Amino acid sequence: MSERPVVTRDLGRRLVRQRLGNWRPDVYWAREVSFYDPMMRVDFMQASVRGRVVGADIADRLTFRVFEVKSSLADFHSGHGLNFIGDLNYVVCPVELAPSICLELPEQVGVLVPGPWNGLDSYRSAKRVARLRSASEMLLMMQRSSQRDAMKWMKGATDE
Repeated sequence: MSERPVVTRDLGRRLVRQRLGNWRPDVYWAREVSFYDPMMRVDFMQASVRGRVVGADIADRLTFRVFEVKSSLADFHSGHGLNFIGDLNYVVCPVELAPSICLELPEQVGVLVPGPWNGLDSYRSAKRVARLRSASEMLLMMQRSSQRDAMKWMKGATDE
């Protein structure tokens, strides 16, 4: 059996545990977020509120972070899942993959690698870019993905 699914699952769990899983009222996330026109999917997306929203449209205060998980160089070169559509974009990969991936990524894309205590460390920082999709579309696609996961969970909970 390939080690790739195990590595992908470990990287995803580290990401959720450290970067996404801590509940805060100003941070939202979803996994496997799909978009249309053109058709694409990102592994994880996070929306967080910058500053106070009193008297401002919350959409103007959102930062979207996109995380693409790559378990191997073959996965990285597969042509799937290098959809950097957020304000800040990251690749999450094994430590030994980071140097070669950095050579091929745009300089504004950050790289996260496994660190101690089941967390992730920054191998290279992400730089903010101008997002091409509206906050409304990003939030709607995140909500749809979250609803899909909730429905899967509900179905599993009722099958027992």
